[in-house]
Amino acid sequence: MEKITWSVPDVSEYDALVSSWEDKKWRMLPKPGGAVVKPDDWYVLHGFQKQVEEGNCKAEKPMWASHGGLDFDGRERWEKWSAAKGLKDDDAKLKFCQAYGKAMSVERKELNFRKY
Repeated sequence: MEKITWSVPDVSEYDALVSSWEDKKWRMLPKPGGAVVKPDDWYVLHGFQKQVEEGNCKAEKPMWASHGGLDFDGRERWEKWSAAKGLKDDDAKLKFCQAYGKAMSVERKELNFRKY
């Protein structure tokens, strides 16, 4: 289990956090074939949010993107959502808040966000 060394927002702030986290200036990381993905922390947050909103992931793991290459983004989304399988809403909200605190921490700012 990972030791939490960053500030974690209270679960009561979940709705406010969910409405704003995607709008931040997340970095885009290159993948082969011209594809891009976001940092891992983005996908962790996405997975916990999907678990709260829709429950367990029932879709098959995506393979191909519409442009014909591997669907790196879709696969990351699926993997993080599937990793949250079985979490109840309250637990997924808590995990989201913990992941949010980590993603926004000073130590991870350069990894996750553009400088401009």
